[in-house]
Amino acid sequence: AREWYDKEHSSQTYNGNPTTWKGYVGLMYPSDYGYATSGGTTTRETCLNKELYNWNTNNGIEECKKNDWLFDPGNYQWTISPYASTYFDAAGVDATGNVYPYSNLDVNYFRVRPVLYLKSDVKIVGGNGSKDNPYRVTI
Repeated sequence: AREWYDKEHSSQTYNGNPTTWKGYVGLMYPSDYGYATSGGTTTRETCLNKELYNWNTNNGIEECKKNDWLFDPGNYQWTISPYASTYFDAAGVDATGNVYPYSNLDVNYFRVRPVLYLKSDVKIVGGNGSKDNPYRVTI
């Protein structure tokens, strides 16, 4: 997560892609996915220091993805990231928990999960975030 965060906030991008997003709703960053873990029996610190492209292996860190509230087992998800190996790639979370650059040609396999960032004084006062019971917030 830390490695992706550094890339997301650096000035070194591929082909001049912007490093910021000025909008109200967007896609999660790869680092958002990494930081969303509680770690479980593996410490959160270990998870944050493990490469996100290795989260699907059985090397003692499988708890990282299992205890990540943004992990959607069995589904691929796009992320918003200015870091990619070519201008037509973007980072995605695959169905096994890895973060990896994928081609936009794989678009049919990926889902989108809109996210928004709230100011610290906005509080959730109800709902569970589902379609039938969306979050309610105070401003």
